[in-house]
Amino acid sequence: MDPTQIALIALFASLAGWINAIAGVAGGVLLFAGLNLYFSPIEAIALHGVAGFFSNALRVAIYRRNINWSIALPYLCFVIPGGYLGIQLVDDFPQRGLKIAIGLFIIAFALMPNTKKPLPPSPWFLYPLGFVSSFLSMIVGI
Repeated sequence: MDPTQIALIALFASLAGWINAIAGVAGGVLLFAGLNLYFSPIEAIALHGVAGFFSNALRVAIYRRNINWSIALPYLCFVIPGGYLGIQLVDDFPQRGLKIAIGLFIIAFALMPNTKKPLPPSPWFLYPLGFVSSFLSMIVGI
């Protein structure tokens, strides 16, 4: 990569971070879309995963006293198995198919209505949600 491309990616990442800080959403999707301009889908997924890991680890460190662990722990139980299965399957996808799936997922995410429904009284739905979320993250990067 030439220095201009590196500077553009850094600028795009900074812009996505600022949008996320101001609006509270969409920064990760914007960053991921920008990474896909310069990297293959698998490379963009890996880079986005590293960025997401560190930004979320920082949030956990800062807000650890405010985290409702009765909600977080059931979600986290199946994150690793879901991610592991997703990473095993992503290599079998053709690159063009991955790009199409990623594009469709970003469009669907952007068009999703913003509804704030209360969580169900039982956290049991969080177990499969953690699995599905991490599985999809390995395939479509979000």
